[in-house]
Amino acid sequence: MTFKAVAEKFQEEFPVLTEGQRNPADHERRARKYLIPFFGKKGLSEITGGLVNEYRMSRIEQSKERWGKPPARATMHQ
Repeated sequence: MTFKAVAEKFQEEFPVLTEGQRNPADHERRARKYLIPFFGKKGLSEITGGLVNEYRMSRIEQSKERWGKPPARATMHQ
């Protein structure tokens, strides 16, 4: 099973899991814009701590190029 398939399933279930108390648009946007392009075709067993670290470094570099500074710590935590 790929990351993209799991992310899409999560997006379907999120409103039910949170009983409408959280906005699913924020998670959907983050997944569509950042997570799925990076992890999308990878199988779940391929996603390791090392790959997550590569993702973090990639996000930091993209943010520095675009905004001149890395993303906030809270942004990366989400």
